[in-house]
This record gives sequence, C-alpha cells and structure tokens, in this order.
Amino acid sequence: MLSEVSALSNPSSCAECTPEQAYKWSGGTAIYATQAKRVSDEMFIEAAKAVADQVTSELLAQGLLYPLQANILETEIKTAARVAKLVFDSGLAGIERPADMEALIRQHVYTPTYQKLV
Repeated sequence: MLSEVSALSNPSSCAECTPEQAYKWSGGTAIYATQAKRVSDEMFIEAAKAVADQVTSELLAQGLLYPLQANILETEIKTAARVAKLVFDSGLAGIERPADMEALIRQHVYTPTYQKLV
C-alpha cells in the first residue's frame, strides 16, 4: 500500500516528520514531499493539480497515481508552466509575462549533452 506524506512545516527542523521516519513507518512505500519557503499553499496545490491532470484515464485504470517516469521532463515542464501562470497572475514574477509560458520554461531547462567516447 502506497502512503503519501507531505511535511509542510518550515523550517525543516519543525517538520512533522523526517523522510527517514516516513520511509521507516511506511516500510519504504512513502512518497515524501516538503514545502519550500517561497512556495505558497496555492502554488503547491496548483502543482499537484497540474500533475494530476496529466494522469490519463488509462494510467488510472492501471492503478498509477502519477504520469509515467519516462515522461518526467514533459510532466515537469507542464507543471512548471501552470505554477508560473499562477505566479504571474499573482504579480509575483520578476520578469515580464511571456507570450508562451512553456516556451520560456523550455529555454531554461537543463539538457545534458554527452561527448562520444568512441
């Protein structure tokens, strides 16, 4: 059985439990999440909704709660775009609102490149 633990207290020393405690309590099946100082509850909820909206009915039928790991970069980009929209709507962004939020995020995504060794 999967358990989800969201320790939302700040600073970390005041968290409801540590990741180690959550994993021990759950027998290693916990998904542990914490909240960053600059992330509001509204942003956290929007991110959760954005991830949930990317879980298709086919994935749900398979018992999956999250999008596939193979699509993690796309999941992250779409989630970041949703949260960024909220940040801009709230007047908290330090830059001018882009015409295409996903394109802006894609410009800043780290993409590893590897040299051929042979």
